[in-house]
Amino acid sequence: MTSASHRIIHLLGRPITALSSRSSERVMRDSPAWHGYCNGIVAAAMPQQSCCSGCDTPEGGWRMPDPISYLKKEPYPMYINGQFVPSGCGDTFDVASPVTNETIAQVYRGGRADAQKAIRAARTAFDHGPWGRMTQLERSQLLLRAGEILARRQDEFIAIEGLNCGKLWPSLKYYELPSSIDAFQYAAGRARCVEGKTVPVDGGGHYLNYVVWQPYGVVAEILPWNGPLMMGCQKVSSILAAGNTVVIKPPSWAPLSLLELATVFDEAGFPPGVVNIIAGPGSSVGDELAQSSEVDMLSLTGGTDTGKRVYAAAAGSVKQIALELGGKSPNIVFEDVDVDNTVRWAFFGFTLNSGQVCVAGTRLILHESIYDQFIEGLRRMCESVTPGDGFQQGVNFGPLISREHYEHVLSYIEQGKREGARLVTGGFT
Repeated sequence: MTSASHRIIHLLGRPITALSSRSSERVMRDSPAWHGYCNGIVAAAMPQQSCCSGCDTPEGGWRMPDPISYLKKEPYPMYINGQFVPSGCGDTFDVASPVTNETIAQVYRGGRADAQKAIRAARTAFDHGPWGRMTQLERSQLLLRAGEILARRQDEFIAIEGLNCGKLWPSLKYYELPSSIDAFQYAAGRARCVEGKTVPVDGGGHYLNYVVWQPYGVVAEILPWNGPLMMGCQKVSSILAAGNTVVIKPPSWAPLSLLELATVFDEAGFPPGVVNIIAGPGSSVGDELAQSSEVDMLSLTGGTDTGKRVYAAAAGSVKQIALELGGKSPNIVFEDVDVDNTVRWAFFGFTLNSGQVCVAGTRLILHESIYDQFIEGLRRMCESVTPGDGFQQGVNFGPLISREHYEHVLSYIEQGKREGARLVTGGFT
């Protein structure tokens, strides 16, 4: 796990040492977000328990209006230089519900020309706008204001993210929205205490070298579809706390919450051009962000193949690159464990967010003496889930993000079978 302070300092210049895995785990488990995460989500993820244990009403129902009422009926615009604008060509694309595969919204499709406008706006805001002249206190106050607005509108963002990503309501209510709000609050505090250091040059202390952290400039942030709002808030708040300006590219499968987040930055009073948000294909918008010499740093969270393409595209402009890519995380289980309890947590580890997590525990290395018992326990748990709409009571497993991704996952199952793997449960269409 990378600490938030590591993330902010990295965006300033070069990274500092992250917390060790042991201390990171301790900090995470002591935090309010972690307790909300456990209390609010585990009941929803564990099939034996009611998913309603963490709900707001005595009957266990969701206390909010119809989620669909929060969606825009007109196409979602881009946000460039403090203005909500359509794409230059006027084209739109449909955004589908992962639950029904039906269109729930339309979004203006940006292209290279739109990306260039966003980059120029961010460049001008950094080089000549008021952002660079603001004190750390003033930046901090803007970030706090954004967090306050997001907190006030959290039901709206829960609805939008849930509809667009197919997430479970408890996961959004008790973990992802609190973490998104906390990101702004934390970054606001860090913005006020960015510290340099001094290094003695001679033994007498007469000469000192000193380090002053400075922002990179224009940062492009390309975000994934498995947690766009939470990861977007965490990364963008850090980028802004460090004094950079930003161009955000939301994922095409799940752009709605980040496009709506533009209204938060606008209401909070960020100067024009400091935050720019543009949806569009990676082949045009993403490539322009990677190739532009006006972008000083590019940060991407996504698949390994995408990371390779972005890295290659950015090579010509020699910019700073930060890639957070896919993984395959193993759980090593010894023979002296409480098998039933470990099965429950292993299940939770690879089914959280419908398994769409880069650190999901999707590989199990089991001691042979407990292998059969463990696999049978996992089979029973997998077959007892209730998939469906994450806003419905009793549902404890949401859909995959899209039909295309669903088919991709099934192809891996079929590949495993061809290579000799035994399918214990699932895998059917």
